[in-house]
Amino acid sequence: MPLKRTPPPSVSPLRGEAEPDVAAPPSSRPESKGVTLRQKRPREEITMGDFMDSMKSMFKDFKDEQNRKFDSLQGSIAEYRDQQEKRLDCLQNKLDEICKQNEDIRNSIEFLSQENSELKSKVNKMESERKEDSAYVRLLETKIDNLERQNRSASIEIRNIPVPKSETKEDLMNVLQKISKALKVDLAASDVSDIFRVSTKVLTNKPIVCNLNSVLLKERLLKGLKDFNNTHKANRFSTEHINIQGTSQPIFISENLTPKMRRLFFLARSFAGSSGYSFCWISRGQIYLRKKEGEKTIRIDSEADLSGLEKTT
Repeated sequence: MPLKRTPPPSVSPLRGEAEPDVAAPPSSRPESKGVTLRQKRPREEITMGDFMDSMKSMFKDFKDEQNRKFDSLQGSIAEYRDQQEKRLDCLQNKLDEICKQNEDIRNSIEFLSQENSELKSKVNKMESERKEDSAYVRLLETKIDNLERQNRSASIEIRNIPVPKSETKEDLMNVLQKISKALKVDLAASDVSDIFRVSTKVLTNKPIVCNLNSVLLKERLLKGLKDFNNTHKANRFSTEHINIQGTSQPIFISENLTPKMRRLFFLARSFAGSSGYSFCWISRGQIYLRKKEGEKTIRIDSEADLSGLEKTT
């Protein structure tokens, strides 16, 4: 049997000292001053089978943990998916409802648009008919006014003759004959077709309307009154000249105007006073304006003529 020898202690190349024998027991090692030597625990021997079992257990635990996390994640995903599907279903229902409302609104708008077009067409037609009717009414009014003016062409209106308590047509005829005599105009009872008082709100001043048989006789009476007032400017024609008792009042004689011409004459006088026209009169049923003596005469046939003059004034 060969003899085992203890190898010589190795010498440190740096310090020149022998290295301690690691395999030697602690009691035989040289102790360094101030250094405590630690004893190592004996190493447990682990076999390959134990190692494999440990690794299998670790992998199994890891796999189980991963499966639990995966199942939890799948559950969360499924729950989230269900929530999203519910939300999508709710949104889809709302979207369908909105689409239905929009469709109803579109149908309503189309219906209203069609109704509006029909109404607009009817309104345009009615407006056209109204204009035609208005033009036709104005034409009829003009014709009626012309007929009334023709019927009144030989009529005169006498104002400011006092109204007695009782009065007959003969009394009115006597007043007319006194007026014609004072104005030096020959007038017989046969020249008068009718004479009467006009009803007014003022009971004490009702005009007398006299329908004569001749337009020439009417013009002679009007001219006689004008000549009388031009001759007697200080004492114009009044009730005093026909011997009517009471306070003297000026007597006015004019043509018997239609309601339309009466209103137009009133507007013409108002316009003349506000626009500086010195003359406004009626001759043979026509209204005339003149700004100054010697200037041209303006005939007024309607309110539109006054409006035109007002714009140019």
